[in-house]
Amino acid sequence: MIKEKKIQFQLNKYIQDPENPELNFLLGYEYEKIKHYASAHTYYLRCAELTNNKDLEYECILKTYSTIHEQKRRPWYEKQQLYLAITHSPKRPEAYYLLSILYSNEKAWKEALMYATLGLNVCKYNTLTRTDVGYKGKINLLVQEAFTIWYTGQRQKSQELWVKLLNNPEITPEIKKLTISNLKRWDYFKKI
Repeated sequence: MIKEKKIQFQLNKYIQDPENPELNFLLGYEYEKIKHYASAHTYYLRCAELTNNKDLEYECILKTYSTIHEQKRRPWYEKQQLYLAITHSPKRPEAYYLLSILYSNEKAWKEALMYATLGLNVCKYNTLTRTDVGYKGKINLLVQEAFTIWYTGQRQKSQELWVKLLNNPEITPEIKKLTISNLKRWDYFKKI
């Protein structure tokens, strides 16, 4: 019942001003939260078209990726939206990270590594998105780099990157557990 009230509240505001990009975004976000991805997708597209705010437009492009991704039917279109996001804001890291994850899931290791590395080397933008787009910070790209480089035959480099991650002050408990698990693969802890 609470979810329906939130949607109805946003719909009422939207009806009063349907050309308002902010109201389109908020309505899309409410639909996304209840997993009505097609509706959410529509409002995110409208917001991206209507807004003059470059950061909001970028986030909407990422949201159109995620709404398609959740439907699990059009992987080609998912990538196209992330390519569009990079074209829109090439110094932002989120799309690079998400592409690296997509390519990892396909076991396309060189492409996954390329996007993780590009994200680490190109991105200098620190503005966070308003909502969760699946990117928690630079540490995500560092994990992707350490993970994918192993599969491209650079195992020593991978181990060095996992060690750097273990000593990273931004490491979360979840990433620390993953890092330790990967370092155990090389008996790293027996060496120290």
